[in-house]
Amino acid sequence: MNSKAYAKLIVDTFPKYVNTFLKDFKKLNDFLQRPDINSFFSNILISNKDKKEILKKIIENFSRESKNLLLFLAERRRYDIILSLYENLKLESMGKEGVVKGELIFPNKPSKRTVKTALSILKDIAKTDVDYEVVIDEKIIGGFVFKSEKFIADLSVKYQLKKLKETVLR
Repeated sequence: MNSKAYAKLIVDTFPKYVNTFLKDFKKLNDFLQRPDINSFFSNILISNKDKKEILKKIIENFSRESKNLLLFLAERRRYDIILSLYENLKLESMGKEGVVKGELIFPNKPSKRTVKTALSILKDIAKTDVDYEVVIDEKIIGGFVFKSEKFIADLSVKYQLKKLKETVLR
């Protein structure tokens, strides 16, 4: 099974715990975005015992359900799934709700065509309909950002420049 299948299984089997899983997995995902941590869990030379011990420390304040699932995956050496589960769970849970609501942020007042293009991109990302409120924030320079309770899609020029800087300075 891959992380997409696990995400679907979680949403279908444990609907009342989805928000708990999302909250915990978001914390874990944020932590795993650090290159040193990500490479630790991806490194085949590091023993599963060492990886599980570190994972246990990271998730000690998580819900019982999240801990059980993550330790189940760790026991089976499925760190690849752990590393990608949050994104797939987020997308799968949005699809069940039928619509995702949030702020569509532009650097200046967008044209109808610009909004339509942004919504088309967001529908591809979210795999569901998008309900939005347009917000203006000049700091994003160009592009757009969509913020909801479930996810943030940052397609702004400011974010692209930040990522480029990070890549160049590695």
